[in-house]
Amino acid sequence: MSYILLPIFVTIFCIFLIYKLISFIATKRKSKMCFSTKLLITMLISVFIVLAGVFVIANISGPTKVKAPSISSNTIDYSIIDNKSIGNIGETIIIQINPLDKNEEKLIKLGKQLSVEYNNIQMVYIYIFDSKEAALLFNKVTKDEELTEIENEIYNNHFVGRYFKNSNTKKNEFLYYLNGLNEDGKTIVY
Repeated sequence: MSYILLPIFVTIFCIFLIYKLISFIATKRKSKMCFSTKLLITMLISVFIVLAGVFVIANISGPTKVKAPSISSNTIDYSIIDNKSIGNIGETIIIQINPLDKNEEKLIKLGKQLSVEYNNIQMVYIYIFDSKEAALLFNKVTKDEELTEIENEIYNNHFVGRYFKNSNTKKNEFLYYLNGLNEDGKTIVY
């Protein structure tokens, strides 16, 4: 509710200030502007300010494929391939890591890093791949679409793990695979 009212109050306040400014300038220049001229100029300037503000706010979120922010030099870099909201309570995120980071030490760091980075989200599923091609197959798999034999091999070999957190059930775990889905994974509970 307050997110809706704030822009309205800011717009009204801007209109008031701009109208007063135009009135002040007109008084100093000793020119006579009628009320409707001052109001028209005020409204045009206010609309420009509001549209500029909306444009800035809309561009703050940026594209969905971004580089994850670094917490420290001990973080594992990853790219977000896809990001979908789970209603208003969480997200499903598909990420890609460097294949060179697919070792036990770095995957344990990645799990801890994800638990810290996504601590404030109520529910999050993060699926980790070491190949963009495999990551892009995730949506096909979740829709129960048939994978070709080659796609199935790519998906299985390059699936690295899954981080899952649900604040309601207090479940917070990281499951990772060193050799894809071809062998049993290891689970870390946070």
